[in-house]
Amino acid sequence: MSQQNTFSSARKIIGYVSLALLFFVVVGLFSVNFIAGFGVIAGAIVYFLLVKFLKFIGGKSLLLLAFIATSCLVFLSVFLFSRGFLLPPLPPQCPISYYRIVASPQTNQLKSIKIQEFVVLRENTSFTPPSSWMPTYVDNQTGFQLPEKVATIEQKGFLLKEVSFQSSISCSSSTFVELNDFPLNSFFAAHYARDLQKYPYVGTETITWNSSFENVRFSYITPPFQMVKPILNPLVGASSVNQWFMGFVGIIGAVIFTPFIKPVLAEIAQKSIKNKISNADVQTKQTVKLIVSEKGEEKEIEVKKKH
Repeated sequence: MSQQNTFSSARKIIGYVSLALLFFVVVGLFSVNFIAGFGVIAGAIVYFLLVKFLKFIGGKSLLLLAFIATSCLVFLSVFLFSRGFLLPPLPPQCPISYYRIVASPQTNQLKSIKIQEFVVLRENTSFTPPSSWMPTYVDNQTGFQLPEKVATIEQKGFLLKEVSFQSSISCSSSTFVELNDFPLNSFFAAHYARDLQKYPYVGTETITWNSSFENVRFSYITPPFQMVKPILNPLVGASSVNQWFMGFVGIIGAVIFTPFIKPVLAEIAQKSIKNKISNADVQTKQTVKLIVSEKGEEKEIEVKKKH
C-alpha cells in the first residue's frame, strides 16, 4: 500500500512537471513562430482523435499500427515538401562592381525600417544609370545612391519578427548588408548570411554580412524583450524546422506525456467542478424578524440576508 501511494505521488509530480514543461514549450514556440506552435498542437490533436476513433471502432490492436502509419506519413510529407532554393545564373557582364544595402530603424521599437542602396559601377561600362540614381561617394569610391524604400515586417511569433525586402540589383554576385544602430541584442539571425559580424556600442549595435540573394531577410526580437533571447534561442531553432516535422513532434509528445498529464488535468477539472457546485449550493437566505406589541400587533419588520 505504501509503495502504491509513493508511485501515485511520483506520477502526479511528473504530471505537473510535464504540464508545466508543455505550457512553456507551446508558449515559447508561439512567441517565436506561430506555424511551429500550431504544428505541435495539431500533432497532439491528431493523436488524440486517432486514439478516440480506434476506441470507438473497437480496434485497440490497431493503435500501434496506426501510430507507425501516421509517423511514416509525416516523414514522407517532410521529404516531399522539403525543397531547396537555387540562384539563377548571373549575367555574363554585370555593370555593378560593388553593392551595399543599409537598413536603419526609424523607431526604437523597430516598427519601421528604412532601406538605402548604394552601388559602384565597373570601369568602362556602357551602362547608363537611371535619372533617379543620385551621385555620391560609396566607401571612398564614386558611386550612386538608389531611391530609398521601406522594408516589409512580418510577425512570425509573439516576440519574433522578420524583415524582408527585394534588392534593386539582381546581377551582383555579392551584396554587403549593414543594419545600422539596432537595439543591442535584438537582432537574431539573417537568411543565408556569410561573414556575419557584430559591432556593439552603447545600447545599440551594427550588424553586417554578405548575401548572394536578391530577397534579403533577417529576424529580430521585439524590444524590449531581447533580454529573454537566451531562453528563446533553442525554441527559435526548433521553430525553423519543417511544420510537418513539428506536427510529428506533437504526436510523440502526446504519446509520452499523456499518461502523466491526463490525471493532473482530471484532478484540476474535478476541483473546479466541485468549487462551482459548492458555490451554487450557497443560496441567499432571508431571515425575517418580527417585533410585535403586547397586543399582538405588528410594529416592525427587519430583513437580514445571509450568503
